Amino acid sequence: MNAKFALIMGIIPLLYLIIRKITKLKFNYQSLISITLIILSGTLTWQFRIFQLNNQFDTSTKLNPANQLKTQINLRELNFELYIFIGFIIGTFASILIFKNNRIKKLKLNKKETE
Repeated sequence: MNAKFALIMGIIPLLYLIIRKITKLKFNYQSLISITLIILSGTLTWQFRIFQLNNQFDTSTKLNPANQLKTQINLRELNFELYIFIGFIIGTFASILIFKNNRIKKLKLNKKETE
């Protein structure tokens, strides 16, 4: 589990380089926003997984409260790494869409000014 988590965290710079290559970021604040989007998306999907697990545990304990069931789950079944990775990918696509559209708008404005 720790090796997967470390690999997924190590993908952040690679995702940033992909964003930088595709969108040609020029300003530091754009880079900061793209990295923030990647990390924020990963955190949100991770929290979504925690929310899912809490709901699953709540429904399993409500089924038979007289037995006072203690729920257990295997750590390998949590899939936190998968959810964080999916969040990082979502953040990467969001950054590409945001900054690619800005670049296209600027190109259109430059064409209109030269005409």
